[in-house]
Amino acid sequence: MSFFIGSNGYLTFDLGDSGPEPVPIAHFSLPRIAALFKDLDPEAGGVISWQQLGNRVVVTFQDVPEYRHD
Repeated sequence: MSFFIGSNGYLTFDLGDSGPEPVPIAHFSLPRIAALFKDLDPEAGGVISWQQLGNRVVVTFQDVPEYRHD
């Protein structure tokens, strides 16, 4: 099984997703795990990392700020 780490705080299966808007139609458009679905900006800082551990995967969004719409 493959998964894709979205920069906005979620994982998708089958295909990646780059949509920043946490609206129901976007959320349910793909199989998804969305513990956090925010418009994040990894280019502004923080770390997104993942690690496979036996029968599970851990994904961490550490200190990734929200995107600023100035």
